[in-house]
Amino acid sequence: MLKVVPARFLEERLRHAPDWQPKVGEPLLPKGSLIIPFHPWIPRDQQYVVPSYEVKNLLESFAHHVTRMLHPKHPDYKILGVKIYSVVHNIPTSGPYLSGVHPADPEFFRPTFMGEYRFTDKGDLLLFPDPFLYWVLPITREYFFDTKTVLIGDYCRKHAGDPRWVQRYRFEDKWTPSIEWIEP
Repeated sequence: MLKVVPARFLEERLRHAPDWQPKVGEPLLPKGSLIIPFHPWIPRDQQYVVPSYEVKNLLESFAHHVTRMLHPKHPDYKILGVKIYSVVHNIPTSGPYLSGVHPADPEFFRPTFMGEYRFTDKGDLLLFPDPFLYWVLPITREYFFDTKTVLIGDYCRKHAGDPRWVQRYRFEDKWTPSIEWIEP
C-alpha cells in the first residue's frame, strides 16, 4: 500500500504554525519556538518558493559581502551572521486606490525568508537550517470590533527578531506609513 507523506520542509513549517497539534509520541516544540501562521490569501503550495541554484549562489555572495562590512559607529563589533529576505511589493488594481488605501499599505508586500547565514567556529559562513526557509512570511490585518481597532502583524519583522512587529489603529482612521510599529 502506498503511503503519502508530506515533504520534510512542509512538515517543519506545519510544526511552526499556530494550529499544529503533535501526533502521539511526537516531541513538542521547544519553549519559545517561533510560531508564524501561513499567509491567509495565498494557497499554501504557492507560499514555498525555492530559488534557483544561481540565486542561491548570489544570496551566499551577498551574505559574504555584508558580513565583511564594518559597523559605521562600532568597527570593533563582530558580525556573527545575516538574515536575508526578498520582499515583493504587489501593485494593486485601481479599486483600492480609489477607495483611499495607501499604496504602501503593508498587506501589499510579500516577504519571503531567503536564509540566515552564520559563521562557524572555523570562520566559514554557512546557511543555517530554519523551518521558514523559502516560505512567505505573512503580513496580516485583524479587526477587533469590540474595541474598534485594527492590528497589523508583520511576521517578517517578528522572524527577523524585531520586538516591534505590530501596528494598531482605530477603525475610523485610515492606515498611513506614520503609524508606529509597537510590541504586541
